[in-house]
Amino acid sequence: MGLFSRIKSICQAKAEKAVTAMEKQDPAALAQQKLNRAQEEVNDYRKAVQKLGAEQKRLEAELATYKTDAKKWGKNAETALQAENEDLARQALERQTTAEQNAASTQTSLKNVTAQFENAKDNLLKNQKLIRDQQAQMATLKARQEAAQANKAMREATSKFSGCGGAMSEIDRFKQMVDSQDAEAEAAEEIEQELTGGNVDAQFAEMEKARGVEDKLAAMKAKMGQKA
Repeated sequence: MGLFSRIKSICQAKAEKAVTAMEKQDPAALAQQKLNRAQEEVNDYRKAVQKLGAEQKRLEAELATYKTDAKKWGKNAETALQAENEDLARQALERQTTAEQNAASTQTSLKNVTAQFENAKDNLLKNQKLIRDQQAQMATLKARQEAAQANKAMREATSKFSGCGGAMSEIDRFKQMVDSQDAEAEAAEEIEQELTGGNVDAQFAEMEKARGVEDKLAAMKAKMGQKA
């Protein structure tokens, strides 16, 4: 095996390995790669079809020219005969015959090329439509895949999401702790006031309140004529 053959084999093996790895990892990427390759092949085929079309037009123009020449030399032959110049008429007829032969040959070539062109054009349209259909299918599948992935992500997020329930339960526990600490602080303050006589002002305030009530009661009895 020559050097270039070995290099070709190595490159082909690497390419096949890369395709196999891609197929295992992402079938969508491989499918898109094949679609792109198919589109490139169709583009090359379109160029070949265009060349056939150009050849068809060239042959049509060439055929028209040969037919025009044949008519022209036929008239020239008649003109020469009218002038009693048979040699010139004979030359004109030879030119006419050559033009007619060329026209017949071109007509055959045109018929073959036209058949090839029409067949190739039909194949091009069919393959281009097939690729468009496959591209549309790929787009639909990609959209479905994205939707499925989004739904999967939402399900996974929902399964992990506990909402505010966990936080609320901790907040309730924290509130209970704070309430308990507030109650303990108030109780400690009351005990401290009792031990230090800190509630003297409160006792005087209560006494003043009671005295005010007694004064109001005495005034009410005096107004009603009752004895105190």
